[in-house]
Amino acid sequence: MNEEARKKALEYGMEAIHKYDDAMKELAEIERQEREALYTYRVIDYAASGEGRNIFLQISRNNSSRDNYEKDWKSLVNYDYYLQGEEELTEREFLDRYTRLIPNMIFHLLREKSLTIWQQHFHFNRS
Repeated sequence: MNEEARKKALEYGMEAIHKYDDAMKELAEIERQEREALYTYRVIDYAASGEGRNIFLQISRNNSSRDNYEKDWKSLVNYDYYLQGEEELTEREFLDRYTRLIPNMIFHLLREKSLTIWQQHFHFNRS
């Protein structure tokens, strides 16, 4: 391999490393923003044979009152076996999946950043 080819390979390798570093920094920034988001989005989407589908939704402030919101969440869900399927989603994931179930007033409060907590339990029968 001649000297010119080595230089090009080294430049190519350094460029790839810089692109990788930039992508990792961008990913770390996205993760930081998600952790520092104003709201947390919890969901349990539970379907068991014979009893239909239960969907538990909660949007709550992401602040020091989090313990209280978790207690409220557990009291809404009421049964530990449902809590096994609990997920904490990003805002985008939550809205992509459950927008149709959220009342317009809740979207209004989210836009104003005045929502404290919203919880809802849906049960859909199979018939």
